[in-house]
Amino acid sequence: MRPADISKLDRLPPHSIEAEQGVLGCCFHDPQEIVPRLLAEIPADAFYDVRHQTIRHAFADLEDRATMADVITVSDALTKRGELETCGGIGYLSGLYDAAPSAANFRYYAEIVLEKHKLRLLLRAATKAIQSVYESGEPAESVVADHLAAIEALTKADLGRVETAKQVLGRVIDRLQTVHQGTAVQSIKTGMDRYDHLAGGLWPSHLVLIAARPSVGKTALLMQLVEQAARQAYPCVVFSEEMSSDQLVERVAGGQAETNTREAHNWTQGDFTRFTAAAGRLAKLPILLDDTPGISVERLRATVKELVKKHGVKVVGVDYIQLLTTERSADIREQEIAHISRTLKRIARENDITVIALSQLNRESEKRGSGTPKLSQLRESGALEQDADVGILLYRQDGEENESARYKGTPFPVVLDVQKNRFGGVFRSTCTFDPRRQQFTETTEIQ
Repeated sequence: MRPADISKLDRLPPHSIEAEQGVLGCCFHDPQEIVPRLLAEIPADAFYDVRHQTIRHAFADLEDRATMADVITVSDALTKRGELETCGGIGYLSGLYDAAPSAANFRYYAEIVLEKHKLRLLLRAATKAIQSVYESGEPAESVVADHLAAIEALTKADLGRVETAKQVLGRVIDRLQTVHQGTAVQSIKTGMDRYDHLAGGLWPSHLVLIAARPSVGKTALLMQLVEQAARQAYPCVVFSEEMSSDQLVERVAGGQAETNTREAHNWTQGDFTRFTAAAGRLAKLPILLDDTPGISVERLRATVKELVKKHGVKVVGVDYIQLLTTERSADIREQEIAHISRTLKRIARENDITVIALSQLNRESEKRGSGTPKLSQLRESGALEQDADVGILLYRQDGEENESARYKGTPFPVVLDVQKNRFGGVFRSTCTFDPRRQQFTETTEIQ
């Protein structure tokens, strides 16, 4: 079935050229402050005018090269891409500067652009629904379900806002940061004694890669590390592509309370009391959540930069790499993953923070006789192994890797295998993963 084409309607889709010009004009007035906000809050396709989409890409290129944006540098970037004339030339860029009286109006212009963008998305979804009615051949119930889901996803779409477990704590994070002793770099303790002893914890500027097959507990380990860092007053943000923020927080709080939230209809008053107490403790932690669907790694980078500036974020979690997208097209997916991997490493280094990214292993790791899983079995890209400062594999110690054995609801042994440690040795720790509590506990003693 051909994609719906909203351009064939008898009226132009909702848009505001003036607001789009105002947004870009604000970038010229105060590029250091506004360009990161542009990249974090307004995706390229939010601009209706193709010229403005192209100019936004030029701003992104300059930010990527740490070059200050002005009419001359943007003009030069467009010239190198062979797109200056299609964007109206340097005269049009100069006119954008005049379109905004000052950078102070950015929020006002941005809200208009995002509002029109959301209306166009709604129009596209409605047009696709009409097309499906006539051409899909699917049962009516299926067509209705598909497009109700599309509309619901649109109403929940996050176009640049980040949720916080407790926003008020974000304003006071700077006061809570641990004072560095002398000039030594301070790591963040994970609460796993042997890992902290041998790897030193989580270090600034490091990309930590955690890879496993499904249902071994990699998301649980990520949230355990994030929660531990937050308890030490280090602000954290988790970009969750696999689960919504609601599902993620429900899972963590349910694990702490040792309650199965999927059976809430059978809860006792004691279950509910434990869950609300756990939720209250979690709400006090400086944890930010962003479940923007299909987020690009470029937008993630810009968002992290803003959160570091505003909230002092020290740990970034990504769940998981293969679900991220990129604004840079590539012929094969492996090239896109390689670009995503390099950008995640750059995020860690340029912000002096720890990035913990989850990845899937390919199916080769599950084949009988394949032996211990290896970093070379990372799904879709070997660049992940190269870019990571620390590479951790999780796999069941009992060797039960079939679907029926992966998740029984009872604790099972897992090997935490540090196969790469750029600034230290490699090692293995044996752990017990408790699915009910969503917690890993080391069982190997410090050596």
